[in-house]
Amino acid sequence: MNAPLPTITIPALGAQLEGGFFHGVVLIEGQLWGEVTGPKADCQVSGLAWHPDCTDIAGATSDFDGLANTRAMAAAGSPLAQAALACRSGGFDDWAIPARGCQLLQRAHLKPLLPEAEAFASKWYWSSTQFSRYLAFTQHFNYGYTSFIDKSWDGGCARFVRRSSIESLID
Repeated sequence: MNAPLPTITIPALGAQLEGGFFHGVVLIEGQLWGEVTGPKADCQVSGLAWHPDCTDIAGATSDFDGLANTRAMAAAGSPLAQAALACRSGGFDDWAIPARGCQLLQRAHLKPLLPEAEAFASKWYWSSTQFSRYLAFTQHFNYGYTSFIDKSWDGGCARFVRRSSIESLID
């Protein structure tokens, strides 16, 4: 017979903690992480291409590990990823571009909860997840669909996230 799983209580969706707004829990390589979306003033950028060249970037394909994707992008010369890794907000310096699975959590969990000043604009946001050599996934916060756009296009924006082990988020 299997032992019962331990019960944990996670923060409320939209709660302010760890430098941002809690938007959910993700499982990365067998470990649970709580993820927060950074404040708009410090953690949102626009006008930066995902990558200026149509290059396949190894290590930027995870649907949930935005930090690994962002690091791979930065190493390959992505101005967007370099901006994320340079972000300093709320006393934290480990911000990243969200992976596409995490953006689904942002839209579903935060869009209805954020105060107006922190709300996502009704447009598309880059994810850190590469679709192909030429394209990267985007999340459209106005209609809610996921799509992909040419990596070299600089017309979108991004809102950075960070993660913490779930244990550090529990009171």
